[in-house]
Formats: sequence, structure tokens, C-alpha cells
Amino acid sequence: MKTDNENAIRRVPQQERSRQKVTTILDTAMRLFQESGMDSISMREIARACQMPIATVYQYFPNKHAIVQKIWEGHSSDAETLLANELAALQSTPTTASARRVIDRIVDSAINDHESNPAFLEIRRCVDATPDLRKLNLENTLRVADLIRKMIVTINPQADEAQIANYALIITQTTSSTVRLGQQLPARRRDELYASLKSFLLQTVESMAD
Repeated sequence: MKTDNENAIRRVPQQERSRQKVTTILDTAMRLFQESGMDSISMREIARACQMPIATVYQYFPNKHAIVQKIWEGHSSDAETLLANELAALQSTPTTASARRVIDRIVDSAINDHESNPAFLEIRRCVDATPDLRKLNLENTLRVADLIRKMIVTINPQADEAQIANYALIITQTTSSTVRLGQQLPARRRDELYASLKSFLLQTVESMAD
């Protein structure tokens, strides 16, 4: 598969056996990155832990950054789908109670992703350090912010769209950064931070929807 992105997956799996190999590579890489950090793990070590020939791993991924990109794309796609579904539900029932439920679900889902996959902090470090991956992350951030913008404008057609677009970007980035920060804090401090994040988001969305 030819691409301008040198970190893209080389071969898109079509058969179930191939898809399972890719899943094994991704899951194993996540575990190794969590245990030792991405910089300490080689492609050969990933292949060895997968019990696969190194050539099989290279068949799908040209380098570690390609593995990180695939992990990040899957995570981002799942989060974006959840957000789209939750915001659609909020648009149909735009009440404070509905907004609180949606914010709880979205933030809790992001928290759960990080807590069940501690390697996400290492993955995100790699994303921030890699130009191609930073570009993909920016594109995802803009799509998420646009979903939030559309939801608020639907609820409040009189809103200043340019201002709402900026606020939506701030909401998107603030939520992501705060969840990441929380994972590095002691449990009690982390819980307090997440509760404050939810309150902030609810107040912000309510003020823009008025």
C-alpha cells in the first residue's frame, strides 16, 4: 500500500488470520511499551514476544511508529464514535440532566481508556514527538471540536459560531490534557480533578447553550 505517510501500516489485513496477527502485534506492543517504554523496545523484541518471525511483523508495520499510529487511530476512532452518539442524544434532549449524563459518560470513557491501557501515556508521548502522528492527532481534535460546535449551535442557533468553534476546541483540548494529567496523580487527587473537570464542562456547555 503506497502512502505519503512513512509510518502507515504496510499491508491492510483482509482475512481473519491476518487481522488476528495484527491484533496480536498491537496488543503485545502496548504491553511492552507499558513495561519498558517505547524507546527501549525494538521491533525484534515485539516479534519475539508475539512468537512471530520478524519478517511477519515487518509485513504489516515498517517501524514502531507505524504500530503506535495504528493503536492511536483505533483509539481515536472509537472515542469519536462514542462522542458523536452521545452528542446526538443530547441534541434530542437538551436538558441539564442530559448534559450531565453525557459529560459523565464521555469523561468516564476517556478515564477508563487510560486506566485499562496504562501504555496510552507512552503512546501519547510518541504521538506528540512524531510529526505525522501530531498531524493525525490535530485532525482528530478538529473533528471532535466540530462535533461539539455543531451540537451547541443546534441547541442555540443564535450563538456566535466563530466563538463557539473556539470554545469547542478549548473544551476538547482541556478534557484530553486533564485526563492525561489525572493519570499521573495520586488516586484521591485524581478523583477530585476529574469531578472538577465534569463540573467545568457542564457549566461551560450550559453557558454556551443559553
